[in-house]
Parts: sequence; C-alpha cells; structure tokens
Amino acid sequence: MKINFPLVWLCLALSIPFCLKIDKLNLEIQGKHAWRQSMTSLNIRNFTRHDINILNPRGAKYNGDSCNIRRMEFPIMQWSIGMIQRLYGEHILMVRMSVYFISLMTLFGIYKLCLLLIKDKLIASLSVWVFSFFPVFFYQSINPIPDNLALCFSVFFLLFFFKHEKEGRRYQLFLSSFFLSAAALTKLPFILYGIIPLIKFAHGCFHQKSNFKNYDWLLALSFILGAIPVYLWYRWVIPSWEGNHVTLGIFDNAIDFATYIEFAKAQLTVNIPQVVINLPSVLLVFVGLFFVITKSKYLSRHVLYFLSAFLIFTLYILYVLKQIREGHDYYFFPFLPIFSILISFTLQQLLTQNTVSKAIAFIVLMLMPLCCWNTVKDYWNIENAFANNDFFIYRDNLRSIVPSDKKCIIINDKSFSIVPYAIDKEGYIFSNDYLPIRWIKDMTKRKVAFYLYSDSRKVESQKGFLDCIEKKLGAFGSVNVYQLRVE
Repeated sequence: MKINFPLVWLCLALSIPFCLKIDKLNLEIQGKHAWRQSMTSLNIRNFTRHDINILNPRGAKYNGDSCNIRRMEFPIMQWSIGMIQRLYGEHILMVRMSVYFISLMTLFGIYKLCLLLIKDKLIASLSVWVFSFFPVFFYQSINPIPDNLALCFSVFFLLFFFKHEKEGRRYQLFLSSFFLSAAALTKLPFILYGIIPLIKFAHGCFHQKSNFKNYDWLLALSFILGAIPVYLWYRWVIPSWEGNHVTLGIFDNAIDFATYIEFAKAQLTVNIPQVVINLPSVLLVFVGLFFVITKSKYLSRHVLYFLSAFLIFTLYILYVLKQIREGHDYYFFPFLPIFSILISFTLQQLLTQNTVSKAIAFIVLMLMPLCCWNTVKDYWNIENAFANNDFFIYRDNLRSIVPSDKKCIIINDKSFSIVPYAIDKEGYIFSNDYLPIRWIKDMTKRKVAFYLYSDSRKVESQKGFLDCIEKKLGAFGSVNVYQLRVE
C-alpha cells in the first residue's frame, strides 16, 4: 500500500502539538504573558456578562473614571468569544478552544498559501509542521491574545493576494483587502503588510510609465477602502492610551542607547532564534537565504514582496524595542508567515537534492518538536506570571470570599489586569503598595470600594488602617482580605 506522506505529515503536525497541550486547555490564565492574556480575558469576561456593544471593551480598573471601558485594538476576537460564552457558558475551556480554532485556521491558511506558492502537497504539509512548532505560536495558539486572530487574518490576506496575482479575479483582491483591514483592526502593526500591495502598485506604475489609465487603480482603491475603518478606529482610540509607551517607540527616553543595544543582542541571540523561530528552523532559514540568492528564479515574483514585508516589520521592531526589551515574543507574529514560506522553500530544495540533504532535512524536522517543547514546557507555570504567586495558588478562595459584584481595592499589580482577572474582581487597582489612609477613606466615603485585597504589610501597618476596616475576612498565603468600613 502506498503511503500518503503529505497526509501523514499533516496529521502529525496537528495531533502532536494538540496532545502536548491538551492538559493546558482547562488551565486558568497564568504563566508567561499573563499580563496580555488577562487584559484580553477581562474584555471577554465583560462582553459575556455585561455590555455586548463591541465598541465598549471593558477591563477591571475604575481609577479616575466612572466606567471601566478601555479601548485598545478593535476587539473582534474578544467580542466573538464573549458571544460564544453567552450561548454555551463561561469557562476557560471555551476561551482556549475558541483561540485554538483560530490557530487551526491559521495553519489551514499556511497550508493553502504554501501549496499556492510552491505547488507541492508534501512541502505544504511540512509547512504546517514547521509553523506548528514555532515555539511562540505553539505556546500562544491556545492563549487569549488578539495577535492570534490578527495572524490568522494576515495569512489569509497573503493567500488571496497571491491568488489574485495568479488568477486575477476581482473578488480575490477584495478579500485580500478585507483580511488585511481585519488584521490591522485586530492588531495595528499588521497594517504594515500593506507594503506588499503598495509594492505591487508601484511596480505597475513603473512599468506603465506615464500611462495613468493603465495603472491598477482597482488595487489601490480596494486597499484604501480597507484602510478607512482602521484609520477611523485608531484615530478615535489612540488619544486615550494613557501610559502606553509603545507609541513613543525609540523616542521614549526611559532607556539609554547602551541598554537599547543590549536588548537588541538579547533578541538576536535568544528570543528570535529560540522562542520565535525554533533552533532547528534557524538552520533552515540560513540555508533558505542561500537558495533564494542562488536559485531566485523559483521565487522571483514573490521575493520582493516578502523581503519588503520583512524589512518594514524589522524597522517596526527596532522602533518599539525600548518597550518590548528582550522579550514580548508575540510581537514577532507578523514574521511567522515569512519565515514559514522561506523554510518551506528550503525544504523543497533539500528534498530534491541527494540522500545526505534529505537526511539532514528529516533530522531537522524531527528536532523541531523536541526543541519547541523544551523551550515552552514551563511557560504555563505561575512563577512566570511576574505576579504574587499566592493570587494563583489561592485563586478559588480569593474569588469566593467576596461577592463578585462588589468593587474592591487591589494593590501591587502593575498590569492592572493579572490580579483582578485571577480573583474575578473589579475596582480600584494600584501598581504598588502606596495607598494612603486618606485614599481608602475617600473611596469608602464615596461608596465606590467595599473590600481590600492586600499583600502589603506596609499598607496594613499604617496608622489609622484599622479604623478603615470592618473586619478581616481571611488570610491566604501573603494575601489578606478585608471588608472596609463604609461611612
């Protein structure tokens, strides 16, 4: 019986990662990137329980405001999962499975994209294998961050863009524009993929010289129309991004140039090769660059597109490096389709060479899941959340001891998201343990806070603190829970 190798590799690429992560599907938010995941999960939770207006994504912080609306990216994913939970019930399994479905769609898009560009079912299946074991994708593929949906949309943008390149059908062009717009709405940096249709339009202008009638105005019009909702949303919400230093980029003076260079070294030597690409895949990236240079005829129509996208995203990373520092691996999501196509092209070349090349390719492919798992296996541990572990260890107790509809004071949470999501509470959140007694009295006097979660003996030892307390409800590790005396 003849073995269907493309189908075998495809099944392995989907089943092995799922089996490795199956015990994480029912795991509450914790571990690496708990900050970003908690922010997204709070949006989902509030869409599930409260306002279903997609224009009103909510967090947990009421500091200085009468409401907890926090508009960042357009919350397509958060709203959608919230609506699913309204139908089927609120549970972390529902959230993670919804995100996993998005990740599966991303892999489907990668398969179709690779098949379109390289025209080989085996290589297309291997592209899914490679993509599945990019450590950053492997870990985040079940985590609620909007970058997952933005990545999915961007893959389908590329798919329909190159379909239009090949077949020239108008609906493909409009679908490409739609998916790019959706990707940018979901996460703004993905708008930089717009460099690809811009290059195509400029290339057409160059070849048509001064004959304006022959320019591809339909291409320009479709992507301009797609950019309008992106422009309108971010023009509205960016002015409200208080304390978000990403918009400052390299102009943020909090980091000097020497530290900036150290961050760059850490990205190049650790984060990008180990967490973003996967060490075995790094070898294929460099070999692929050699093949692209020496055998560019195989990808001659597309090299300029992918190169321009790679360069523009590299400039973006350099711009925000002061903020992402040596980590934030999910900021590299836009690079994944580019690396995937390059590695797929490399595999095609190796598998058409001699036996030694085939053996090397097979060994590298076999090493990918091992290295990937070794990189991410501890990412879900609570120690990697950069928050007081007791909020995770005693999560159920901390949730149940106070009514969920009562606003609380929470201290020592720089994220303004991790702790309130973990204990399922909203209210007044402070990044450190500077909480003067007069602040507590003001909040109780105005009847905007009724309970206090404290892991700070400094706060509790202040003169007059006991006068603010009705009673102590319990102690859970280092966290004390108090009912405040409301005047």
